Amino acid sequence: MSTTRLSLLTKSAAVILLTLSAAAGAATYSRNTQWRNPIALWRDAARKSPDNARAHYNLAGALTEEGWFDEALEENMKAVELLPASSLAHFNIGVIYQLRGQKEAAVKRYLLALALDPDLVQAHNNLGYIYYTERMYDKAKTEYTEAIKLNPGHLAAIVNLGSLYVDLNEPGKAMGLFRSVLASNPGYVEAHRGMGEALMTEGRIREAAEEFKISLKMKPNLANAHNGLGKAYERLGRMDEAAAEYQAALTINPSLTEAKANLLRITTAPKR
Repeated sequence: MSTTRLSLLTKSAAVILLTLSAAAGAATYSRNTQWRNPIALWRDAARKSPDNARAHYNLAGALTEEGWFDEALEENMKAVELLPASSLAHFNIGVIYQLRGQKEAAVKRYLLALALDPDLVQAHNNLGYIYYTERMYDKAKTEYTEAIKLNPGHLAAIVNLGSLYVDLNEPGKAMGLFRSVLASNPGYVEAHRGMGEALMTEGRIREAAEEFKISLKMKPNLANAHNGLGKAYERLGRMDEAAAEYQAALTINPSLTEAKANLLRITTAPKR
């Protein structure tokens, strides 16, 4: 399997979570302009109304935005205790589990959220990604496809499905999806990076290198793009530049195993 795209998925999931939370509390926030800190606002609301599920839910969203996942999980748990049918709270719990790497627990929450609301697009996308990382490609494809069916403009799901097609050695289908994203969103970094991976699969190395360069111009700290550009340089015989790109990828993300293996391979290969 090619390098995974966890950063894309979790970031988009967190954005969805926080957007929904903010929307739910917008009216109250506008009436309490003296509160400049959403955490303070919703913590006070939850303290004064401990049986108010929405107060706990929105406090969890504010805590998640600040990266306080342990307390956010506790508040989401309180929300579902008070309102067991809250699909969004179950989804948010799944997001936190996924960010922690607790895939099995995340899957259970996403499935519960979808049982309550089958149209919860982001739950389909996140569930698809977990299946993808576990190489359950048929299930991943089903979930990504359902997400896109529900929301044809869901860019993360489209890019994730394209990346799946790259791994399935179907670059034509992958590029079609990436092009559909770039046609309306030319600045979508992961679509450029995915296009680079698809072009590599087709053997169009120089074109692939250009796509990786575009993505790095937009986001210089994208470790997977440095790794992709390193692979392109290696295929072109530019070993010193390839090594530099692999090293750059590892500087950004030391746990990127593919870049580590690539760097080790070319630095230990016998000189010709």
